Amino acid sequence: MIKKSVYVGSFLLFLFGVISCEKDFTDIGSSVINNGVFETKDTLLDITISPVDIAAVRADGGISVNLGEYLLGVYKSDDFKTIEASIVSQIGLLADLKVVENTYGTDTTVVTKMDKVLIRLPYQSTNTVDVETSDGNSFKIDSILGDPTIPVAVKVYRNLTFLNTLDPANPTQQNTYLSDAVYSKGNILNEDANFSFTVPQNETTQDTMYVFDRNLSNGNTFKDTLKIANSAPFMAIPLDKDEIKALFLDKYETTEFESLQAFQNYFRGLIIEASGTDGSLIPFNFSTGSPVIDIFYTNTVLANGSIIDTIVRNNSFPLSGVTNSIYKPTAGNAPAAGNFVVQGTAGTMANIDILQGTELQDLRSQDWLINDASLVFYVEQSKDTTNVPLNLFLYKNEDGNPSLIKDIITEGTSVFGGQLLIDENGAKDRYHFRITDYISDLLSGESSYNPPLGLKVFNTTDLPSFTTDTIVGSFNWNPRGIVLHSNTSSNVERKAQLKISYSIKK
Repeated sequence: MIKKSVYVGSFLLFLFGVISCEKDFTDIGSSVINNGVFETKDTLLDITISPVDIAAVRADGGISVNLGEYLLGVYKSDDFKTIEASIVSQIGLLADLKVVENTYGTDTTVVTKMDKVLIRLPYQSTNTVDVETSDGNSFKIDSILGDPTIPVAVKVYRNLTFLNTLDPANPTQQNTYLSDAVYSKGNILNEDANFSFTVPQNETTQDTMYVFDRNLSNGNTFKDTLKIANSAPFMAIPLDKDEIKALFLDKYETTEFESLQAFQNYFRGLIIEASGTDGSLIPFNFSTGSPVIDIFYTNTVLANGSIIDTIVRNNSFPLSGVTNSIYKPTAGNAPAAGNFVVQGTAGTMANIDILQGTELQDLRSQDWLINDASLVFYVEQSKDTTNVPLNLFLYKNEDGNPSLIKDIITEGTSVFGGQLLIDENGAKDRYHFRITDYISDLLSGESSYNPPLGLKVFNTTDLPSFTTDTIVGSFNWNPRGIVLHSNTSSNVERKAQLKISYSIKK
């Protein structure tokens, strides 16, 4: 602990010194330049951009990592990969489960009828009505990608693959799952094997309830309604009542349900599989959205053949524990000459090689004082820019050791950049990264570490933290994509290059 404290203190002191020196240099440099001792110049240097296909990303969460969002559906674009996104999740266990809770005499019979079984997935949505002036709520569903009018097929399977929280090869480490992991499927659990969903497409929706029949032992029915907190909208996937009765209710008081460990070994979770060639992609938040399996059933209490009581029951099992994403990509059209594509999830990224060959050594001999070094990637505006990423991310991408560029630590994200920038006409124009400290260290000889720089769609897990230090993970649940001008673009003004601003003595 003492060593670590000294190290952190020294590091912070070093950062303060770097920032102070840069401030001093800015002040002194301006003064010297004004006195005619220094002159400032710019240079444009060629770079090499190599597209990289992303076969898979880390997709595990719940126990080891909280991914937050999980995608379900299909997203198609001619310029990018089509992504079919599915979800695998363990199920949490409820305490003291009994189908019939009360104790009755020998002359009393309880008949249990299954009413409805649903997977309930709350949408991420915004309430668009002032509840102080309106009796009802109206919601706009957020973050839909694709065409919400095209049905997406969804099949639900019993997962037969045990989801380990620890690595079986090294139980001291958390287990990891990639987005192309293969899971063994059991029986299909859909009530309707041809179930599909379309997202409510109006600006607002009142689709915030699910009405179903309750069943009495004599065959009579009555209506019941499911609503969730704040009457928010949700997706409901009906499951086969007989299958769930056999798997759940008939097992409530058996050893399979006596502990969470026993239950998750017996019932290893669900595979919620979306498929299709087009449609929409929906993010569901498993941290705050509380997705569940709702099991509705009715107990009819009979005495001497007459109904003396009707008890409606609902058991809601949370989708919790180990939860993983499955991304099934299908290649789109190849980009035109002079363009390259960056897309999240299991999409594409690029490696950027700078200062190659003898260029670094040649520049070191120039004795430059670096004022600014920037990489700018321009949007190919002739392509569809409706669903482009709001941020890209740049990092050192040595094989097996992806790590942060110094500037994001020393200067912060706002200076480092990567945000989508808009031009004077309101068009989506470029992504700008400042890597001044990184280039300064290379040209001064303080560092000779110059691996390819990776360019990918930004994910919140990319930001530096005390838990990840400077390592960049491969998590990504942002399926948006962008077509950019490369280093071979025929549009000279939008060609990708490294720009360095420097000062030298006259």
